[in-house]
Amino acid sequence: VDTFGEVLVQAGTITTAGSNAAGIFVDATDDVHVQANHVATQGVASAAISVGTEGGDITIEAGSVSSQGASSAGIEGFAEQGDVTITVNQVNVSGDRFEPDGGGDGGGLPGTPDPGGPASTEPGFNVIGVAATTVEGNIVVNAGEVSAAGQNTNGISVFATLGTADVTVNSVDVDGYGGVVGARVRGDLGASLEADEIVVRSARESEGDTDPFSDAVSVGSIVGEASARVNSVHAEGLKMTGVEMITLYGSIYTEVGDVTVTGEGGGGIRALSSSVAEDGGHTTILANSVTTVGDYITGVRSIAMRSSNEIRVGEVST
Repeated sequence: VDTFGEVLVQAGTITTAGSNAAGIFVDATDDVHVQANHVATQGVASAAISVGTEGGDITIEAGSVSSQGASSAGIEGFAEQGDVTITVNQVNVSGDRFEPDGGGDGGGLPGTPDPGGPASTEPGFNVIGVAATTVEGNIVVNAGEVSAAGQNTNGISVFATLGTADVTVNSVDVDGYGGVVGARVRGDLGASLEADEIVVRSARESEGDTDPFSDAVSVGSIVGEASARVNSVHAEGLKMTGVEMITLYGSIYTEVGDVTVTGEGGGGIRALSSSVAEDGGHTTILANSVTTVGDYITGVRSIAMRSSNEIRVGEVST
């Protein structure tokens, strides 16, 4: 669907097979509402649900979503001057980066719609279970189970420019190689993650120039609070961090149950803040246990340049 007006899509079951074959594709300039029971795709640059709008809000409600193919997202939404709200029970994605032969010309894929759609999935991009981006808008994601596998894959990755980002998920399971991410939440005006279990594994360092750093949990803000409340975090791999928290001018609140990280050159919990205490800047880290196994890996590390720290951890083992 490519339109200038409002869009409502209601579907039971959609399946596609082939390159550049999205299950649901919407590019609009007004509000978009998608309701689907089951969407499954197989093929390069073939997102299951891909929605973009300029000047409207996006609402996506789905039962189960799956995509199998290089540079193919499960659900992706991009809104300029609008909000993105995603509710999904189950997401399962797998695939590596699609690199076209002879450069970045799309590898001979059809030119319309653009490979992967209006959000993030196109040749050279990594596979993401749930991806959302807003400019001057807010993001809300409510998900049940999210699983992702492949090169530089992400379970959940959201970015709210000049807005807030809030993610609630039951479980995220990522099994990939190279730099992988379980749940990344970024909101300029505030970011939050609530999860029961995050499990991330990276088998080896990716080949080529891809970033080998990995995070099970990564939450960041410019102003406002960056918060993470997670019961269990388990991460394995090279340069792997269990929980990463970042803010420039806001505060950090981290409350986790058990964090276990295995691998070289990573960390259990890491926090970085450049906020000022007089402006409300404060870093709080609460955890039952933090366990790290490997060389050059820290248990808990917090850098607060101009504000205070409160760190309470029941047990640290390194």
